[in-house]
Amino acid sequence: MLVRDFIRKRLGAYFAQAHEKVVGSVNRGGALTTPSINFKTLMGRWHFQRVVSKLYEETNGQWLTPVELFRPHYSNILTDYIIEHAIKSVKNGIEKCKHLHIIELGAGRGTHAYLVIERLRQKYPEVLPSLKYTIVEASLSLIELQQNILQPLLQDDINIKFIRRDLGMLENDENRYDEFLRCGDNDEQVVVFALEVFDNLPHDKVVRSHSKNDNGQECSVMQVELVHGEEPGDYNEYVCEMKDSLISRICGDIEHSPVYAPGRHIGDSRWVPSVACNFIRELYRSHPDALLFVADFDWLPSPDLTSESDYDAADFDYSDGAPLITDMSKRDYPSYRNAPEFCDILFPTDFLTLSKYTGSLLRGSSQDVYVYKQGEFFQKFGGDELSLTKSFLPLTNYNPLIEEFENFSVMTTSKRKN
Repeated sequence: MLVRDFIRKRLGAYFAQAHEKVVGSVNRGGALTTPSINFKTLMGRWHFQRVVSKLYEETNGQWLTPVELFRPHYSNILTDYIIEHAIKSVKNGIEKCKHLHIIELGAGRGTHAYLVIERLRQKYPEVLPSLKYTIVEASLSLIELQQNILQPLLQDDINIKFIRRDLGMLENDENRYDEFLRCGDNDEQVVVFALEVFDNLPHDKVVRSHSKNDNGQECSVMQVELVHGEEPGDYNEYVCEMKDSLISRICGDIEHSPVYAPGRHIGDSRWVPSVACNFIRELYRSHPDALLFVADFDWLPSPDLTSESDYDAADFDYSDGAPLITDMSKRDYPSYRNAPEFCDILFPTDFLTLSKYTGSLLRGSSQDVYVYKQGEFFQKFGGDELSLTKSFLPLTNYNPLIEEFENFSVMTTSKRKN
């Protein structure tokens, strides 16, 4: 079995649970019904962290995204950004001929979708009549939660579509993305949001090698597969000749880049964001002018195993880009191979490889790809919203929107400025 398929099945089982086991036991209205943080009253970083800790207690220890913690300002800035960089024309303002089609991958509780549409209603009402908003979600329970939260907008005849689709399910189906990537027309400007999504997409594991295959050809990269071990639920990895067409194509596309690993030494292994790369490739095959906006973890901590003593060195995954495996009781595991079924599998997003790969797809087009630390992005594009997330204490000059989430980065594509 390909490691990618194993990861996909495990993530599928995790996200198939009831939504409160995935995104927390907030009320049915989601984060939108709880008071937002009054940033001006914060007395500094310690105060912000105390407020966030209390919010986590109220959601039974589950995760809250930057979109929810910094609402509505986070989503407002992203909405302004896509209007400025995807829709606006210097001469004509909003392009009347371009209909905005927003595709959000993995929309969580639906908070960002709600806030984006509200921002468009308030600041860019001319965009709203032709707006299409498509949510692509693998979890049926999360779709039900999103529909509940977005119900007021549905009653206002906003064109919102929900598509249940697992982006990682690729085998024997080359048209997995047709329903939402190839359903528009030439008058659409497509914008894709992937906020904390790529870290949860299946990856492939590969190993650097200079062996030869059965045909005598050099194999610079080999793929890793899984076999069942001696005990139930036990799995072992083995390295074999590159046979998977997706891994082969992705590795072939990025192998000559100086950022490509599995490493510069024979035997080095690494995780490759093959599913994310495949989605980006299909996106730009369908919509060469699409704007892609990715925000995600660029680094994750090592697993916290201080209370565990029954693991040995062979249980750990030392590969470059290895995922963090954790369950909702806050217990971490050393590897995906020895974790129970219902665990979150979080990969540090490889922005360097993704940006190089995206850049190769955009070569010769009118678009460029940019990578920022999240705070750097908001500092550059935050505009007036930054004053609303800043502490009132002049001596601290503390702004959590810029200074927190230091392990977050942003990758975006936009039209090249002449």
